[in-house]
Amino acid sequence: MDNNRLTAIKNFIWSVGIIVSLVAVVVGIGYSIFSPYHGEKSAFLLNLKETAADDSSVNPDDVIGAEEESTSSGSDSSGVARGELKVLNDLGSAAPESYLNDDSVKFLVDSTFIGLRSKSLLGANQVWGTSSGSLPMSSLNDALIKFPNDGSEISPANAAMITKPKVLYIGIGTDGLASISKDDFIANYDKLIEDIQTSSPDTTIVCMGLVSVTEDYSGIDGLSVTVTSDGNDWVQLVCRDTGAYFLDVSEDLGDGSGGLRASYTEANGKTLNATGLGIVLQTVRNHAVQ
Repeated sequence: MDNNRLTAIKNFIWSVGIIVSLVAVVVGIGYSIFSPYHGEKSAFLLNLKETAADDSSVNPDDVIGAEEESTSSGSDSSGVARGELKVLNDLGSAAPESYLNDDSVKFLVDSTFIGLRSKSLLGANQVWGTSSGSLPMSSLNDALIKFPNDGSEISPANAAMITKPKVLYIGIGTDGLASISKDDFIANYDKLIEDIQTSSPDTTIVCMGLVSVTEDYSGIDGLSVTVTSDGNDWVQLVCRDTGAYFLDVSEDLGDGSGGLRASYTEANGKTLNATGLGIVLQTVRNHAVQ
């Protein structure tokens, strides 16, 4: 009787042991399935750091610098994306005078270049300017030119739509330059060109660089050699924005120190006289649009 009881107890203990083992196996399998394993991942990250530290050819700073350089390419210092600056190269020999006499070549000008109209240095219908001759940058998008074909006052974009010029030279930027911000200058100039491009998409637009003033210039408009130099940089940004060509017309007008030679201006030290305008037109011929 005692032996039977002992056997029953042993059997019971074995059964419990088997059940406990089975439960442990099931729990272990479930834990393995549903719990993420981090051991291998941690070792992998550690290996990456150790490899980078041991490999002197890998410099994280170099990689970051390359990314920043790529981002800033084609952008100015403010981060505004811009295209390449297109310039007109010297042809080596001047285009014939007939290039300037072509009625399909127009000039949109402000007070610096208005002598092209008042001195009749170009054809009667080739020069676009306001009635007063001044074209302030702050009101550029509302400005109306005196359309030489009929004397009416219309926008430059409408004039372009009517005449469809082959080439349009734009010589503006000094009127009101000292009282306008860089951003407004560029925005107003950009819009002017974009409106003209919309009205006459086949017209080649050339922005002439700003001509400086004389060293002793003391006009109430606040212009100076430094101010016009900054404005000239802004014109180049406009060209990069719009795809217009840039033409530096002031190289042969300078006094050697950044200012405008007095012999090329009217008495005010700003408006170009006939001699100065003749040099500008010669520069245009030397860099004619082909």
